[in-house]
Amino acid sequence: MAYMSTWRSPVLLIQGDDDRNVPFSQTVSLSRELDKHGIKYEELVFPDEIHGFLLHRSWLAAYTAEADFFHRYLEENQPSTEQKKR
Repeated sequence: MAYMSTWRSPVLLIQGDDDRNVPFSQTVSLSRELDKHGIKYEELVFPDEIHGFLLHRSWLAAYTAEADFFHRYLEENQPSTEQKKR
């Protein structure tokens, strides 16, 4: 939050709403600040999940969301094959 004014990268927020290590309210506050600063972000919230996800399906969904997020945001910033040849 301290560096929000200089933040430019898109953000993926993933959290269980029963997280006892990081209060869910912090994720809500962070997403509001990201909105205020016009920073792209995506959220994935797992109902009744804790900090270190208990359910296998939550892990799979988180990993899938991460891979998709990185693919979209890192791939779009790579030069095309034509640009690489020049």
